[in-house]
Amino acid sequence: MVKDLNYARVIAELEKSVETDYQPIDNNRFYTRTYAEIKNVFKVSSFKRDISTSLRKEIFAKIDNLEKAVKSGADIRFSLVEFSESVSDISIKTIKSDKLKEKKSDTLLYIKLKITEESMEWQTIEDAEGNIISKLMVE
Repeated sequence: MVKDLNYARVIAELEKSVETDYQPIDNNRFYTRTYAEIKNVFKVSSFKRDISTSLRKEIFAKIDNLEKAVKSGADIRFSLVEFSESVSDISIKTIKSDKLKEKKSDTLLYIKLKITEESMEWQTIEDAEGNIISKLMVE
């Protein structure tokens, strides 16, 4: 009887200490959906090989980080938001800079801008009649 109680207590403690083991995600399927969504956002059917290779590498790395974060007990919503933001940033950096390289230099607009500052000050002047006049004047 005492032995049965000890076994029951040990089993109860083991059940409490068992960590939630998330099933690994299907990285290939998750990648495929992520990549498809990026193509939808940029309204293209495909990317150049070098862009595609770079995106693939970065997306798989981010998926791996997401899986590790979830398995380590990180907040799932926070981890997904972080994943989405990082994939968005990578996509924009990789794809947008490439779009500019494709443009002919004569179709791009260059702006050369020079900014100068003129300082102004309030001046208080007393006129001949003794009235005080305040004006904003160039220094």
